[in-house]
Amino acid sequence: MVLAHHQPALSAAIRSWLSGFAATAFTLTLILLMWAMVSLIGQTQDIVTQLNAELRWASPQIALSAAAALLWFSLMSWWSARYIFQQTERWITGYQGDEQHRPTAFISAQTALWLPRVYAVAPGVLLCTTGLSRSLYGTAFLGVLVALLALVLVLSRKSWRHAALLSQTGLDQTRSWQWLSLGFTALMAFFSIFFLPHTAALLGAFNTLFIGLGSLLCGMTFGVYFVTRRSWNWPVIGVILQPPVPVLSLAILAALAISAVLPTDNHGIRRCLTAAGADAALQCPTPAASASYAYPDLAAAWQDFSQKLEQHQAGAGLVPVFFVASEGGGLRASYWTGLVMSELEKQIPGFSAHVFSLAGVSGGSVGNSFYAAALAEQQQSTVNGAVLQQQLQQAVGQDYLTPVTTSFLYNDLLFRFLPLQFDPYQQDRAEALERSWERGFASVFALAGDEGLSQPLQQFYRPSAQDTKRPWLPLLLSLGSHQEAGAIVVTAPFPVDAEDFPASYDVYQLMGCRSPAGLSCDLRLSTAALNAARFPFVTPAGSINYDLRTGDTAVSWSAKTHIIDGGYLDNFGATVTRQLIARLTQQGAFDKKPDGRQLVPIALVISNDPALEPNILNLQRIAPDNTSSMVANELTAPLQGLLSARQGQGYSALTQLLVTQNQGAAANPYFQFQPEQGSVLKNSLVFRLPPSLSDVPLGWWLSDHAQLQMQQQVGPEQPAGLLIQALQRQMSAQP
Repeated sequence: MVLAHHQPALSAAIRSWLSGFAATAFTLTLILLMWAMVSLIGQTQDIVTQLNAELRWASPQIALSAAAALLWFSLMSWWSARYIFQQTERWITGYQGDEQHRPTAFISAQTALWLPRVYAVAPGVLLCTTGLSRSLYGTAFLGVLVALLALVLVLSRKSWRHAALLSQTGLDQTRSWQWLSLGFTALMAFFSIFFLPHTAALLGAFNTLFIGLGSLLCGMTFGVYFVTRRSWNWPVIGVILQPPVPVLSLAILAALAISAVLPTDNHGIRRCLTAAGADAALQCPTPAASASYAYPDLAAAWQDFSQKLEQHQAGAGLVPVFFVASEGGGLRASYWTGLVMSELEKQIPGFSAHVFSLAGVSGGSVGNSFYAAALAEQQQSTVNGAVLQQQLQQAVGQDYLTPVTTSFLYNDLLFRFLPLQFDPYQQDRAEALERSWERGFASVFALAGDEGLSQPLQQFYRPSAQDTKRPWLPLLLSLGSHQEAGAIVVTAPFPVDAEDFPASYDVYQLMGCRSPAGLSCDLRLSTAALNAARFPFVTPAGSINYDLRTGDTAVSWSAKTHIIDGGYLDNFGATVTRQLIARLTQQGAFDKKPDGRQLVPIALVISNDPALEPNILNLQRIAPDNTSSMVANELTAPLQGLLSARQGQGYSALTQLLVTQNQGAAANPYFQFQPEQGSVLKNSLVFRLPPSLSDVPLGWWLSDHAQLQMQQQVGPEQPAGLLIQALQRQMSAQP
């Protein structure tokens, strides 16, 4: 009887809270997104791990700034819910008061008061529970502290309102704090757009994330309500737009509508122009050096390489030629690629003279580019392999997540609604990431201007291509995917033709830059690397034949073509590597010379995936490992099939490369090894991260702990280190 008596009131309370959650769905979504990021996503987990270490050992400024960033998001969660409730009540009742919540048919006064308070403490509580679950007690304490502080602030704000100082300055009104919050959001947007490098360096990854989420809550909630306010009483459309307004849905619809009438695509592949009369801001640093490919074709590149290799290692016998295939995987792939290649250079001085190509996908392509640029700097100095490795680690291991996140949350997002074409506002997050790589590399190698990763690709290779006395620079092959055609797109310092790479395309050709007269544009090393590393939604798909900045916009939306991450087709770069070896073999590159000298192709695969299927290196496998279907197979079969096919295609390409190498080694065996749970691999090397490093995340940021873990894997007692030692002994034994 007691339960029956309270049931109507209980049902009304539940309905009120559910209505409150529905009205503040955008706020709730961002809070849940924050929880998912810090609890489930490896990249953000690594950021939290680094913060925990810094809270234990670093200065108080780090703790204060992290607390302030988390508090800002907490208070904006509270404010957005309050603002939505107030605007809805005013529309329903006509009430214009500043504070009082009146019970309406919408929600109860109790819900209107306490749901925002729940939102205020939720970010701190969620961070605390995440910290406790991972034994990160510094982070957990920070979460508790901010949750308590946020609760105290929202509970005691009424008594603070009547303080003399606030009353005298006009800050005793909720509306005043609303405008202050909007002002701070606008100020953050201004500095993030016009001073992005300094803002990103000042804030760091953790602070950028939470300040950005808070700014997004504040700006988008206020913006949508402000824009739709005059339409609430309109017939028909007012029914859709009346409070509580679906903030996120309307924002997406507005962005789509604006893109239909205004040019909001600022994702054109960043290029420099080779024309002498081009705008100075768009012109290549040395236009003549970029007006044609560094090598007229693959055969010319091979001729230059083989001549320089003979100068480096003369004499008869077998001479190894390495074709690197670096797997994708964000900064984890970049760092591991740099580690392996620099360790080889350190243990085997002059190793790069034996490396013909550096094929890379996603982060592997980025690591290759850093390595090639560092190698070019080493060749112009007296730096040894050990110093090169240290510099490369410093350059690759920087925070590249904060710049791209800052750009995404501010100018790149704003451009969807206000597409004003001026720099740096129109720069998208892809360009922000490229420029951050350029700055990171230049800061370590003390470079300025258009050096390092800022150099156009063809200009970078031209000095080596034109001077037989200059050391060889391994050829970068950046492998992206054509979004519409589902084919590999290659960025290289020579023309990519169907005879050399069947079913692959030259990015310069697709961009309309290639003609019989030469190249009308070039791509910087950073841009070439990103062509393989455009994995949504961190970096957007790049528009190939459309570019706002250069005015190349004479194409309809349906005729646009895009380049996306190369991992969609082959995450190892094994397909292009196999085609390259096959084409050179066909051209007689590996035939025995009259003097007894013979070049031997060696596939050097760099895999950074700790979860790589152990059985993948077993070339005689007859069944896959660790397979299981998803729940509700009738519904999930297509999704699992698509995801598995993407991964399986990369595995298949890798297997074909290794099998082809084994078959070719029958005539010219140079090197072989047997990995754990694998077949004997001949004329192939596979450097991989062990399963024990499964906590090293994908993304564009690595904690000190993650970097140290990977550094240890090239040690003398580790599989990668042992493999390098075996190769060093083999190459030393050759005459």
